[in-house]
Amino acid sequence: MNFPCNQCGWCCQNLDKNKVYAALDRGDGTCKWFDIANKSCTIYESRPTICNIDAMHESYFSDLDYDEYIALNISVCQSVQIEHQLPLIQI
Repeated sequence: MNFPCNQCGWCCQNLDKNKVYAALDRGDGTCKWFDIANKSCTIYESRPTICNIDAMHESYFSDLDYDEYIALNISVCQSVQIEHQLPLIQI
């Protein structure tokens, strides 16, 4: 199973919610590499590990079963999308 991102942009536009992302924040909570018009990352192929679900699993969360890790990420993403009335990712 892979993470089914639907590019809602929430995770790239709310970096001020977690200080772990401070270096990526352009000052308004939005990632300095996020293209708002296209809702996409301008450096996607070379994005930081912290922005890459698979790389984060491999580097920091490999003790969790991969499918369980993806399911947890989907659950959090869907909760945020529901809360903010964003298009819901589909599994």
